[in-house]
This record gives sequence, C-alpha cells and structure tokens, in this order.
Amino acid sequence: MCTMSQRSSYKTKEIVGTRQIYRRVQKALQRLNENKETICPVNRNNLANTNIIEHSPLNLLHDRSDENDSSSICSQSSQNCDIQICPPIEIELISENIDEHMESTPPETLCTNPNENDDNLAIKLRSWATVGKVPHSSVTSLLGILHPLHPQLPLCSKTLLKTPVTLNTLPLDTGEYYHFGLTKTLHNLILDGARFDNNTILLSFNIDGLPLYRSTNTQIWPILCLTKSSSSIISPFPIGIFLGDSKPKPLDTYLKNFIEELSLLITNGLNLFDVTYKIKIHSFICDAPARAFIKCIKSHGGYSCCERCMESGDYVNGKVVYKGINATRRTDKSFVLQSDEDHHLGMSPLLKLSVGMVSQFPIDYLHNICLGVMRKLLHTWISGNLKVRLNSQLVTTLSQKLILIKLHIPTEINRKPRSLSDLSRWKGTEFRSFLLYYGPLILANTIDLGAYEHFLLLHVAISIAVSPYLLAIHNSTVVSELLNMFVKHVEQIYGIEYYVYNVHYLSHVSDDIQSYGCLDNYSAFPFENYLGQLKQLVRTPNRPLAQLCRRLHEMSFNNISKPIVNPDIVYKFEHFNGPLPPTSVINDNYRQYKKIHWKDITISVKSHSIADCYCLTKQKTVVQIENILACINRKNTFFIVSEFEKYDSLYHYPINSKQLYIYKMKNLSTNMKIISHIDIQAKCIVIPSFAADYW
Repeated sequence: MCTMSQRSSYKTKEIVGTRQIYRRVQKALQRLNENKETICPVNRNNLANTNIIEHSPLNLLHDRSDENDSSSICSQSSQNCDIQICPPIEIELISENIDEHMESTPPETLCTNPNENDDNLAIKLRSWATVGKVPHSSVTSLLGILHPLHPQLPLCSKTLLKTPVTLNTLPLDTGEYYHFGLTKTLHNLILDGARFDNNTILLSFNIDGLPLYRSTNTQIWPILCLTKSSSSIISPFPIGIFLGDSKPKPLDTYLKNFIEELSLLITNGLNLFDVTYKIKIHSFICDAPARAFIKCIKSHGGYSCCERCMESGDYVNGKVVYKGINATRRTDKSFVLQSDEDHHLGMSPLLKLSVGMVSQFPIDYLHNICLGVMRKLLHTWISGNLKVRLNSQLVTTLSQKLILIKLHIPTEINRKPRSLSDLSRWKGTEFRSFLLYYGPLILANTIDLGAYEHFLLLHVAISIAVSPYLLAIHNSTVVSELLNMFVKHVEQIYGIEYYVYNVHYLSHVSDDIQSYGCLDNYSAFPFENYLGQLKQLVRTPNRPLAQLCRRLHEMSFNNISKPIVNPDIVYKFEHFNGPLPPTSVINDNYRQYKKIHWKDITISVKSHSIADCYCLTKQKTVVQIENILACINRKNTFFIVSEFEKYDSLYHYPINSKQLYIYKMKNLSTNMKIISHIDIQAKCIVIPSFAADYW
C-alpha cells in the first residue's frame, strides 16, 4: 500500500483570506502533480469516481483540528488509487469567520476572484490596443509576457480582440465589397444608450471615394451613415466598404445590400425591447462627383449638370460657365420623369428607396463654398489675373498677419492659420476659418475695396447661414439676397469665366437652408473627418479591405463608437491664485479653477490661455475671464471677468458688423465683476487689431 503523509506547515489562523486560500490550493495541487506519477499513479478508469478539483478547490484543505491525524491526500489500494477528499469542516468554519468579519475588514483589503481581475485586464487591453491602433504583433508579444501571471488571458491578439477569421465579400467588376449592415449598428447604438427623439431615427448618408496610396489607383468607396435625431454625440459609422482600382461598378450591385436593408427598415421600422423605432432618410450628403455618380447624372463641368435648375452652360475660355440664376427649377418629380434628357445618364438604383432625388441631396458647403469658392478667391488674389492679383509684398504681409494671430485662435479651431505659401495644402476647415473669422480683419486695407466688399457679401451670408441664432434673426431670405448679389457681381470684378459650377451653386444654397436649417446641419465635415480616420486603419498594402473590416469589427466589439453624452461642466486645474471678489459676495465654499469644459466649448482664465478666455454675454458685451469659481457641490459656477467698454463696427457693408456681434473693441475695464455661467451666450475669438488705437 502506497501512502503519502505530510504534516502541514501552515500556521493556524481564525481568518484566512481568499487569496491565501487560493495559494494553498495551488501548492497542494503542485505537490499532488509532483508525486502522482511516482507515489500514487491514478487509474484513469476510476476518474469517474474522482471529485473534480477545479469545481471545488477549497476541499483540498485538510482538517487541522487534530494535528495528530495524518494529512493523507491520496491512498492506493491493491491496483487503484482514488483521491480522497476530507469533509469540508474547516472550510465551513473559514466561510463563517470571513462572513463574520466582513464588516470589520476594509473593502480595499478584500481579495477578488483572480478570474474576474483577468477579465477586467482583458477589457483594458482590448481598449488600449484598439484606441492606440497597436499592431497585432505587439499585442501578441505583450500577451506572452502577461500570460504566466494571468493564465486566463489568451496568447493570441486575434483571440483577445475578437478579430473575425473569415469575411464574406461581394465581388464586383472593379473590386470587392464588404457589407457591415445598418440594422446591427443601430441595434448596438440603442443598447449602448443612444436615445432618439420621438423614437424616430433620422439617417444621413455619405458615399465618397478615397485614394489609399499616392502611387497606385487603389481606392475605397465607403457607405457611411450618421444619425441626426439623437441627443448623444454619435460619430459616423460604415454600412459597407468597396475597394478597387476605380469607381465601384456595376452601381446596382454596389448599392444592392444597402438599398434592400434600408428599404426593409423604412417599411417595418426597428423593433427593440417592445419599442418600434421609425427609420427615415434625412439626406444624402456627398460632394459633386459622388452625387453625380450615385444619381446617374452629368457630372460638374457638363453643359446640363446643375442639379437644381435647368441652366445650360456655355464654353468660355476653356471653362463651362453658368451665368443665369433664374432658370426653371428641377423637382423630385421631374427627376423621376427625366424631363431633361441631357441631365441624365441612366436610372439611379436609389430610386427604389423613394428618396427625393433633388430635395434630399443638399449642397454641402464644405466642398461647394470652403473648398470651392473660398479657395478659388484666394488663389485668384495670389496667382490669378493681373487685374486682381496682389503683388508679392502684399501676399507676404497677409501671411505675416495670419502667423501673428495664431496664438489667439481658440482650441475649438483645430487647424491654426498658416502662411499663404502653404495654400495648396490648406484643408477645408482652414478655408472656413478664413472666410468666417480671419478674412474681414486681415484683408481690410490690403486688397482692392471692390474686391473686399464683394468678399464681405460672401462672408456675411455664410456667417448667418452657419449660426442657428443669427439665422433665426435674419432668416434665409437675407442669405439668398446676399449670395445672389455676390454671383451677379462676379463678372464685373473677376470676369465671365468666374461663373463656374461652384459659384453658380451659391444661388441655390438658400433653398437647402429653408429645408434643413443652418449649414452645419447637413455638412460633410463629420464624414470627411471619419474618412481620414478610416484611412489610418490600413497598416500594410497587403489585403487592405480585410484590414479595414477587421479593425472596424474590433472597434465595434470594444465600443469605440459608443455614443458620448457630455457632462454639464468638467473642471480642470484647481489653483489658489485669485483674483477673488469681496467676502461679502462669496464665501469659502468655492474652489478656483483655470479651465472648464462646458458643453462643446473650453473656457480658460487669461493667465492660462489667452485664446480661450473671451466670451459674449447675454447682455451683448465681451468679457475677459480672470478666474473661474465653482461651488464645492458644483451646482453653481461663476466667472470673475473684466469687460470691454467701447465697441465700434469692423465694417458697415453689406450690413453693420455689430448685427453679427463682430466688433472693434478697446478700453478693457479695470473693475472686475462676477457673473454666472448661465449669463454666457457664446465663446468669442478676440484678435489683436493691426490698428494702433484698438486692442
């Protein structure tokens, strides 16, 4: 008979922590594994009668009530050796003792289940890998290091990140297409906490081409979606992606899955948790070439290419120009009937969705105005006709002014102004900032007065059109009149060849404003930002579509596109430097901060950031933030401010700039005052004037 006896070396304790119990279990298992082959080999035929240790690890603790008893773990009969488990008397005692002392033990000293810790670690590792775009090889190497310490972690990055092994792509004539699906993504958004007004989900779609590399024709054509009726911040998400060497052809096959799924959702709605969500199409937001492609019409530059009117172009000096602005308007019905045969190239597959092929394809101001008209104006002033071209000295002066104001541009404007020598590399948001903020200041007294006032027509119209507040005051009629005046005066200043596609489209912008509201309600900026992120997911030239799809599946699994609900106010950088109001106004129950994030803006004290410390109050005065005070319970927030005392107009044509809250200011008050955060109407850009008598 073979026996193994060993006296326990553990000290007797009334309370044994859970982690200590696991350690003892592991040591007992280790001793068992070391001796099972030489001392008591187990007959596999009797394993059916053996207690499973993994299911009850604590049973390996032997009863230490009688130290004279043998600590036998296993015994062997003549042929078989069965593991003998002692009755769990001590275990019950330990459990009772732990329960009895739970209240006296601090929560942070209580040990947790190692498996639970490993699960939390796996979640953090997944988030780290997906957010940081860490290569799979690096993740696998890290898992190999961590695995001995955390055996529950997988050894392969694909297992950790739930990377799909197979992808069912659809072959097309010019490439291949992968369909993610719309229903599944909407389902996940609702599960993640997205809420939609009146249980109605308005969807805006974008289809556009994006080259992956500079040296090849490889390009992707994603179908993107953005919800328009949610109170949460939801970034665009892909419905499908095509990859090939040219545009996706045939178009019917490319859009087939998208159209079928969307048609089903529009008809039946989305059912989830006994709630039926209505699905409606808000708009298709695309640039001109993409709109022409999916609508099967003449592209920009064609004689009958205008999507809003039947104006026919004329060929002038190598360009097709569209001089008229009063031609017969196109309608959704006339598009379906194809009343103008010269406008159509075929039947669009999107007609199956019963979408308004004119009214629900708004003009996007990123491509039409920022990258279109504003860029053309700047290029004309720098390198255009000698009649309007600026000399090199004036161009240098403009560039110097742009660089000088760089430090005064708030954090909300991601791209700061740069020299006009980089104009060919300017992005759409830089042209937008120049049109709305920098242009009226730095162009004054620099370019010809006629050209400056002509520019102001566009500046004022778009300043009104992008602001819901200003649009409610001035309405779309004012925008329409200003833009039509801009178009009419183009020939007088720049010549007839300036009546190109984008300039002609300015006469139709107000139609979409009446239907959709301010320009940012149907802007392509969110989609363009997402396309840039999408391109960064491709790490090598090998199978780029598979890379894109797998990275997006990993991000979806790890809730990278989860809806974001901004808290009311986030406070940053507590300090004790003042200034403070008299103690009669405020008590000691307040703390001082240098910066806050409030809704979608950042406000800082002047000593922390000179660019983020100016606001417009509801009394229409501009204030400089000197200190930020918050109640300890953070229910109230106050600003210590200095106020500008004198306000003049920056320009008077076509309207007084004060009507847009654009001022020339001076005389900053030395007497500070305290205001509540609810008195703030908007954040301001305050730029030092190039005139000596103003701030």
